Amino acid sequence: MANSKPLSRRNHTPTNEFWEGQNPNSNSKKARFNPNDRHDSYVHVLTAMLNLDREHQEICDHTYLGYRKIIEQAIGNIGSTRHWYRSAGVRNAVLNNQNPETVADHMISIKTQSIVLLNLVRKNGGTVSTQEVSLTLKSMQGTCLLTKVEDASIPKWKMPAGWDGKDIFARYKDAKGGLLSVYAPTGDIRTAKRVL
Repeated sequence: MANSKPLSRRNHTPTNEFWEGQNPNSNSKKARFNPNDRHDSYVHVLTAMLNLDREHQEICDHTYLGYRKIIEQAIGNIGSTRHWYRSAGVRNAVLNNQNPETVADHMISIKTQSIVLLNLVRKNGGTVSTQEVSLTLKSMQGTCLLTKVEDASIPKWKMPAGWDGKDIFARYKDAKGGLLSVYAPTGDIRTAKRVL
């Protein structure tokens, strides 16, 4: 990258419009950015990364993580800010005063979420708004607390064949040994509603 251009303002110094939750290239009004909300912060950083042009993506590839890994890291951090589902194994352990080893699982894998977002950027001609990123992630995100035994029973990384692009429980329906039961992310786990 001997003669690479200086980093552009659009890609690296977000405008006030950008931080108000707007696409810098759009006149549409959206919710204001809240710097104290971790979800908002990560969505805005992720949007900036997704909007990098090809040359600056290649610059990222020379870093320790690389462009795609940076995208996946941001998605993982966003997922950790949302409510968590709990598995039947975790619920039973709580009810029986046990303390099993647990795993926080992204119900739609981070790799799948990154592919969906990158495809959205391509479809939009190379740019995406913070609102589009936020809505797309909210439709795919769910984190579930599983026991290590349960975690070993579900498919890793890839979504099952024939996945509809929406069902966050698809991998749990495809678990070895049959359906993996899941409880709602709200309320006391002892009285939580079973959702799968």
